[in-house]
Amino acid sequence: GLNELKAFTVDENNRYYSAREGLLYDKEGTKLIAVPAGITGSLTVDEDVKAIGVGAFENTALSEINFEDNCNVLTFGYRAFFGAKNLTEITIPASVLSIDYYAFANCENLVTVNFEPESNLTGLYEGAFYGCKSLQNIMLPDSIVEISDFCFYGCMSLTKLPVPATAELRGIYSYACQRCKNHRLGYYHYCCRRYHNATNSRGYQPRTGSRCTYGIRHQQDR
Repeated sequence: GLNELKAFTVDENNRYYSAREGLLYDKEGTKLIAVPAGITGSLTVDEDVKAIGVGAFENTALSEINFEDNCNVLTFGYRAFFGAKNLTEITIPASVLSIDYYAFANCENLVTVNFEPESNLTGLYEGAFYGCKSLQNIMLPDSIVEISDFCFYGCMSLTKLPVPATAELRGIYSYACQRCKNHRLGYYHYCCRRYHNATNSRGYQPRTGSRCTYGIRHQQDR
């Protein structure tokens, strides 16, 4: 079956797709579309790649995924690394702006997520790390603006919200940190929602740059 697939081959006259070293790309080679499920060990993503496509590494058997030093990846697509059961650590390139829906969901053995210095990451979208039950070591960059619904849901080894005090965070959405090891994390979205709605519910406007009960820095909604 496809779980044994070792390489893709594409006719050079194909107008839409190309293959390089067994990986499937778009014709320009800037979008990595699919990695054969049967390859194991380590793989390094080429610096020309700007997007990791939908499910590109889904259920991969790879144990190590790296990116070239001058990496230009802008986004990790929907379910990009979903169910990568052998992945224990990954470093997100500084060029990445967003990690899309369920990109790392159910990577059950993922323990550590690093971010390169000068990271440009602004958004973690729905279920980005959903069900990563071994995730312990992660600290989001200062550039992070929003943590969407179910982002860290079921990360049962996570003990603290991975946001630095200097982050420009504006929103933590529903159930983002539910079912984590520290049950108090499940209240973050409630805290922030009340804070942002303070003008309507309590008749006053929070000061830009001030912090809520849990130490999260806020800015006024625009």
